[in-house]
Amino acid sequence: VAEMQKALHSMGLNPHLLQLAPDTFAEPIAMDLVTHSGVGIVDYTGGPAFGNVVEEKARELGKVVFTEKSGVNPVILDSVENLDAVLQNIAFSSCLYSGQMCTAPQNIFISKNGVREGDTMVPFEDVCNRLVKAIDGLSGHPKIGPGTLGAIQNQATADRIKEAEGNTQVLRESTTVAHAGFDDARALSPAVLKVTADDTNAYAKELFGPVLVVVESGDFAESLELVAGQIRKHGALSCLVYTTDNDHKAEAREQIVYNAGAPLGLNFTGMIWINQSTTFTDFHGTGANPAGNASFTDETFVAARYNVIGVREVVS
Repeated sequence: VAEMQKALHSMGLNPHLLQLAPDTFAEPIAMDLVTHSGVGIVDYTGGPAFGNVVEEKARELGKVVFTEKSGVNPVILDSVENLDAVLQNIAFSSCLYSGQMCTAPQNIFISKNGVREGDTMVPFEDVCNRLVKAIDGLSGHPKIGPGTLGAIQNQATADRIKEAEGNTQVLRESTTVAHAGFDDARALSPAVLKVTADDTNAYAKELFGPVLVVVESGDFAESLELVAGQIRKHGALSCLVYTTDNDHKAEAREQIVYNAGAPLGLNFTGMIWINQSTTFTDFHGTGANPAGNASFTDETFVAARYNVIGVREVVS
């Protein structure tokens, strides 16, 4: 901020056009700024609960408001060429920054019949067990695990994990991970929970942090229907589908992209993860679902900040 103020000053502008106003949990000031008469444009990034309040209040006061919140990011596991490669990719995505990225996956929809791997159908329970094993191997690795997980920023995130584990069937408990040289760091590996498709109270909401929920569905069609419905209601910043069926790929594009307005990733393995939701991060978010009302640099994000105003004078 200081360097940017210097730049403004060097251009003959008031350096205090740019200011930093941090708040605390005890004395939050965000709504004071949102409602201040001197503020005409509000840019918000953060959780959806407070973000919804910011959107509502700013619009009520006639202000321009842009939000990039978060949503409930889904994965559908239908059919794959190499299941272990897929599960390694999902495990890394869920461990990265302990699931605290707004693009991190949360709900994994798997048919009760399992996942097709090549010509073989892998039973549902086996898929779950191999997912847990993949997370164990990554988070428990003494060199890779701690640096991938990082630290839990907020105690509320740690508390949320325990609350989620207490309400559902637990396939894997979240565990403490030691980070050499950072003895007081709060690092936790992902919890893996299991629910049925009709238990929407357990998974149809954001569980921010290292929590994965395996949702047992009837088939791919039901998984896709649930995913599209939840995106329209709760939003999503990323969506990942694994299928080797071309018809299923087309259906996913139709329901997730065109009908629900979320970005879609297909069959990610190796060194590409759903956490990076677009090729260019400028287009993080779509503005087409409740996770946010604009991407970072689309025309609306820029044009809505400016107005064309004319002055006319009659000269005799």
